[in-house]
Amino acid sequence: MRTSPWARIDPVDLVVALALTVAMQLEIWGPHVLGANPELTQRPALSVTSLAISLPLAVRRSWPWPMALTTLGASVVQGRLETPPEGVASLVGLMLVAYSLGRYTSRPTGYAGIGLIALASLGIGADAPDHLFVMLVLGAAWSAGLVVARRSDDLDSLELRRLEAQRMGAQEERLRIARELHDVVAHRVSLIVVQSQLADTLLDGDPDGARRAVRAVERAGRDALVELRSVLQLLHEADPATRSPGDTDLARLAELVADSRAGGLPVDLAVSGDQRPLPPVVALGAFRIVQESLTNVIKHGGRAPTHVTLRFCPGSVEVTIENDGGAVADPTPGHGLAGMSERASFVGGTFRAGPRTDGGFRVHAVLPTPEVAP
Repeated sequence: MRTSPWARIDPVDLVVALALTVAMQLEIWGPHVLGANPELTQRPALSVTSLAISLPLAVRRSWPWPMALTTLGASVVQGRLETPPEGVASLVGLMLVAYSLGRYTSRPTGYAGIGLIALASLGIGADAPDHLFVMLVLGAAWSAGLVVARRSDDLDSLELRRLEAQRMGAQEERLRIARELHDVVAHRVSLIVVQSQLADTLLDGDPDGARRAVRAVERAGRDALVELRSVLQLLHEADPATRSPGDTDLARLAELVADSRAGGLPVDLAVSGDQRPLPPVVALGAFRIVQESLTNVIKHGGRAPTHVTLRFCPGSVEVTIENDGGAVADPTPGHGLAGMSERASFVGGTFRAGPRTDGGFRVHAVLPTPEVAP
């Protein structure tokens, strides 16, 4: 769809062009009104050249170079006539032309505008002082336009950077929420699948055991709903550190281990060191690292005996998950090892994971723990 040339004309520029047209015609046909030179000759020629100066100003933003060539050329023609008008309106029009050359022309070609102004100044005025005066006035107007243009470019660049930072922030937030959803859903769903299979196996021979498995499925489902509600609250929060301590209490690790054990995974938890409150974001990171590791043991480790160790050290807390024969991290890229490493890096910690020499697998994270006010 083509855009009409008239649509590219700024309404303000159109008004300014029409106002200057009227003023310049008054300087020619009614010089006493605006205090212009009353002894003008060749008024028809002056009138036509004045129209060529004022009317193109309506397109000074869209077509600055054609506008400048037309207006400055008409001014030079006026300067060759017997009695140029030399009124205020004519000077204002030329200053607006020079300003537009500096403001709306593209760089680096816009710098050539001062050359055009200097060349036109030699044809405007009666003698050298007139030429110099025109050059200085129009050069100052061109410089002002150039300064405004560069300032505008800087502001546009800042706005682009702000929008890019906003886009990246939104993307990071989506990734963070995706990790939270993965951690919650994957762990609980894995427990539900295992318990469902157990219930199906025990249904005929051990009805009581099947009932316990079904109750475990129900409990895992309810816990998943609770955690999903907590994760969805992240959509209304700007920082994971703003979450309440109750959402990230490391005491939940005991519940997590108990749930995994009920799901058939032989896992134990050991806590050592001087236990103390942790920043919520650190506690959340440690909890999710353990949760992801246990999820992957259930999925990939064949229910290998697993050991979870939480060690409080001066200035940090160490989280270690080891098993005796399977993986404790998803070997495929995605939310497994990469997600746990990101959680450790987010709080300024370190993360390592890999096979043990005796055939098992080990995940180890060290998370810094700044002092937390009681």
